[in-house]
Amino acid sequence: MQCHWFKVAVEHVRAGAPDPSKPVLVLDRGPLQVASALDKAFPPAGSVPRVIVEPRSPGFVSTPLTTTRFSAIIVASDMTCGGCGLNERDSTPDSDAINARKDDVEAFFNAGGGILALAGGHHGDGDPATGADTYYSFVPLPVGGVAVAAPFTLTPAGQGLGFEDSRATPPIGTNDDVNCCPTHNSFMLPVAGGRLTVAETDNRGFAETLFAAGLIGDGGIVAPVRSADVIKLPTGCASRRRFRIRLRNPRGFRIERATVSVNGKLVRVVKGRRLRAAVDLRGLPKGRFEVAIRVVTTHGLVITGKRTYRTCASKRPSPPRPPRL
Repeated sequence: MQCHWFKVAVEHVRAGAPDPSKPVLVLDRGPLQVASALDKAFPPAGSVPRVIVEPRSPGFVSTPLTTTRFSAIIVASDMTCGGCGLNERDSTPDSDAINARKDDVEAFFNAGGGILALAGGHHGDGDPATGADTYYSFVPLPVGGVAVAAPFTLTPAGQGLGFEDSRATPPIGTNDDVNCCPTHNSFMLPVAGGRLTVAETDNRGFAETLFAAGLIGDGGIVAPVRSADVIKLPTGCASRRRFRIRLRNPRGFRIERATVSVNGKLVRVVKGRRLRAAVDLRGLPKGRFEVAIRVVTTHGLVITGKRTYRTCASKRPSPPRPPRL
């Protein structure tokens, strides 16, 4: 029952975390099918550490969504999938609670944490007659849901992730990951050239499974930010002089604060719209000094940069010449 598909998906979203061994945060309630799926996909039971929280509970509001605690967040399927845990048939209290922490989820993703959102069912199928489509609203998903149509086909990108289709001709692996079980909603195809990639399609060519890597910003998922595009450090010798570091807002983000350290000692904090930070190496002894900058954006994205400078000893004054006779 899609154990291999689930195993591949969980491994994928945990792999990019700062510490992939951290527990996964499971947002689920009722029969707790995600916990059962983890134990079946990763025997023996408990191999993948997890913390299970009911989204509509007061405990979820106070649960820190940070990569220091979790490697990934797994959102259980909507109850309209049949036997699943989240929401009610005519209301979405769990999705509402998750959506209320959208900024925290974005910061978690931008810090390297993974997100696995399962089937949205009637609350993610693009049909207003079946209820509000709020299941996927906690991530910037620029494609709408559509009614699903089996059978399903793996794309080369899906195969690259590790999904298998033993029913294909010729077979792709030994596991039946895509046509073994009921699937509850598809998506419109994403725009070509974007960060969203289709892993499998349904019988009408719509996207059945989507995945993306990058950052959440500018209302969507954007490419990773290069440190050199944000932090402009001067080059050359910094002998006993004061210089400025220029900071540029990355596309889709706005810098909230920046800290500057010299050899690990904090020397400057910049906040708000002041995107320049002064560093003074005058008066330091001759040697090598590492200047490090840590930038934090309003979306929780952290960008770092550093450069080593060499301070030169000042020239000794020349001795006075003896008077000429």
